[in-house]
Amino acid sequence: MQTNAYPYDRPGFEVVLLPGVPRIVSTARRMLHDLLGEDHPVLDEAQICQSELITNALRYSDSGGEGGQVRVEIEYDRSHTTVRVVDDGGSATFPQVTQASDESGRGLAIVAALARAWGVRQVGRRTAVWFTI
Repeated sequence: MQTNAYPYDRPGFEVVLLPGVPRIVSTARRMLHDLLGEDHPVLDEAQICQSELITNALRYSDSGGEGGQVRVEIEYDRSHTTVRVVDDGGSATFPQVTQASDESGRGLAIVAALARAWGVRQVGRRTAVWFTI
């Protein structure tokens, strides 16, 4: 009996540049769903982590300002998914896990809890936050 191959049986790499508006969070979630397929073993966790990183980029960097953009890079296969969210820079702070308040501060803690690894890298004036799950 032959089974259908999952879409992530072969390695893939996708890059998309999205406008810095709140609706891109759901757009990016759908894109990740389409790339990985609904049967991918870490789809839900990857979507949550990606959403947190994009939301942070919109909230804390120039990506959320007029004309801002967010670059999303997704590398995937059967054994791993790595997502990098690159913002437009201009943040007054460096992304890090902090003590959560009632209003905010849980995003990177969620990413740290769900991902196998995550990190931050400066790319010129921009910041790339990534996770592997």
